[in-house]
Amino acid sequence: MNRREPDISSKSKTAIIIPALNESSTVAHVVSEARGSVGGGDVYVVDDGSFDETVVLAKAAGAKVLCMPYNCGAWNSIQAGIMYCMQRGYDQFLTMDADGQHLAESLHKMIAAAHEKGSNVVLGSFPERGSQGRKFVWRLFNRISGLNLKDMTTGLKLYDRTAAAHLLNGEAALLDYQDVGTLLILRRQGMRIDEVPVKMCLREDGCSRVFSSWLAVFEYMFKSLVWMLADKVMSSNTHEQHWETYHDV
Repeated sequence: MNRREPDISSKSKTAIIIPALNESSTVAHVVSEARGSVGGGDVYVVDDGSFDETVVLAKAAGAKVLCMPYNCGAWNSIQAGIMYCMQRGYDQFLTMDADGQHLAESLHKMIAAAHEKGSNVVLGSFPERGSQGRKFVWRLFNRISGLNLKDMTTGLKLYDRTAAAHLLNGEAALLDYQDVGTLLILRRQGMRIDEVPVKMCLREDGCSRVFSSWLAVFEYMFKSLVWMLADKVMSSNTHEQHWETYHDV
């Protein structure tokens, strides 16, 4: 497959995008650490309808806060953040969680890896965090999709501008999660996807919203399997829609 040249360079204008929902106990620390980790990078917290002090604390910690009009989910919040930053000329986008799992020290490592490897997308990989059940799901999804990734559900990601533009289309808007579906879209568009090993912490508060119950797990698996099957049908379709025509986030 022909790989397209990535946009990442040492002079990239970087946005760190953090979706948040009721993360008042951790968001200030996450923002402060992220601001100090990437020289020249701007931190954007996309609030997804929090009813606690998330917005106030994020602003006090130095983040620029975008507020969704209603609860849209983490992935749609990330899309909104990417769209906002694309319109303002950013060309490198890092996404991380607001719950304290992701370490800001990993961001510089991911940027360096993207520059060194020529990646369009870099995943911060920490497969040790997965339970045996989650690792079984990863193996199943890898086998079906052919992605061959160690940690496909990580929320710690880097996109260059080319990759980010592919995530601002109607197909990507149908997704509920920032993992298998987005990676399949990017692969279909010829993006180079790499993983770098990072360290992560356990959630400081609450639990995973994707794996919070068996019902949530079943829903996640069903939707992901549908996307993998759809990808096989659509693999020959690489029609591009310019990101500036997308106004639904």
